[in-house]
Amino acid sequence: QRVRRHRRCSACTHPARSRCGRHRGDRSGAAMQAHPQEAEVQRQGCWALRNVCSGTDAAGLARRQRAADAGGIEAIVAALQAHPQVASVQQGGCWALFNVCVGSDAAARARRQRAVTA
Repeated sequence: QRVRRHRRCSACTHPARSRCGRHRGDRSGAAMQAHPQEAEVQRQGCWALRNVCSGTDAAGLARRQRAADAGGIEAIVAALQAHPQVASVQQGGCWALFNVCVGSDAAARARRQRAVTA
């Protein structure tokens, strides 16, 4: 399966490794939104968001919120809906959604509500 890429940017196949700044780390949702029908882009994006949003320290909490603010929740839900038969997208999406939405503070509750309505 051929995956389209932005010029000189590997974000569409490796969102977590992007150096262009457009899709780096918590901005993996941008690559996912740019290529919603590409299962491999969705899989990579979900796993990147899962990894970026891990951690319970202050930096991890900040990354969660940045990912949500950048449209990560909506990108994950869209990936899950667009690729219901692709197990790796479903697995990565569930993990990513968990990591973005986990927590007991008001911000976490708001992220969970966004996931419900996405």
